Amino acid sequence: MDYDEMDDYKMDEFVSKHGHKIRYYAARVKALIEKMTQQIASGAEPEGAALSLRDFGILTGADEKNEDHTFFLAWDAYRFVHRLNSIICRHRNGETYLKYFPLEDY
Repeated sequence: MDYDEMDDYKMDEFVSKHGHKIRYYAARVKALIEKMTQQIASGAEPEGAALSLRDFGILTGADEKNEDHTFFLAWDAYRFVHRLNSIICRHRNGETYLKYFPLEDY
């Protein structure tokens, strides 16, 4: 087995072991985006319905299960950032962070 075949083998093994978890977190994120869309449609301000990346991790359960790495793979693989607007929020302690809310046409 040459080097390229070994890399393909490792990738296939990784996807078969972790693919269902990636799809699980992607589905959870999609559900959260749908919930935010409904909140905005019912009159809530987008900034009020927006979630930070940490909020997404906590609400999907990835934070509690120590599966942040799998959550981030799902976040990157499904390109959720391209489906969301971002705003910069300032916390009471002065730190700033990004919050995301759905695009209007999503």
